[in-house]
Amino acid sequence: MASSAEATAASDNPSALRPLVATFSVQAFGWGVLLLVFRYGSYSAANSAFDVAAIGACIAAPSLILMPLSARIVHRFPPRQLNVVVLLIDFVLYVALAAYTAAFGESLALLFVAAGLTGVLFVAITVPAWRNLIRVAVPAEQISQLNSRLISGKSIGQVVGVLASGVLYQFVGDAGLFLITALCILPLAWAIARMPITGAGSIPEPSARSSLGTALR
Repeated sequence: MASSAEATAASDNPSALRPLVATFSVQAFGWGVLLLVFRYGSYSAANSAFDVAAIGACIAAPSLILMPLSARIVHRFPPRQLNVVVLLIDFVLYVALAAYTAAFGESLALLFVAAGLTGVLFVAITVPAWRNLIRVAVPAEQISQLNSRLISGKSIGQVVGVLASGVLYQFVGDAGLFLITALCILPLAWAIARMPITGAGSIPEPSARSSLGTALR
């Protein structure tokens, strides 16, 4: 009964999804910042354009190898809880990278590890999990409009992130940019946790505790 009321209210009020669009743009800003860490950090550490290309391959390869598999796996978990859990894991990853870099300095090997983990978590798992969330959480008649707004917000956020990161790098370095990337993830996790489930997934969900436990396992 409550889920039906929630679905009706959200369908009549598309602005309920505005926090999702805004925080998606913030997360895209963090992605733009992260791109500079990988590109400039790898080049300055090794002074080699080949290493910059190899870093990019470490991010792209998991999407080619794992995404077909992860796209099937994500359907086994409650989409909202899974997205929140994956984003929180991403947050912990970049905070750990920031702490390590601040303590031990730049490392080409660390950047390769970070790029590989980003490819696995941020691309190969987050992308299909996100698509599944939109498919089951948003009414079909709102998906096209929402996707258009998300694409615009992502483009703006990423461009601003790339531009701003060049200035920020001079003040905070690699460690600071990793931390900024991490902090940009939290608002999106918060928005997803609070977004109304008004599409195909508006049927009663498992309890938050059991859903998060299943996703973590």
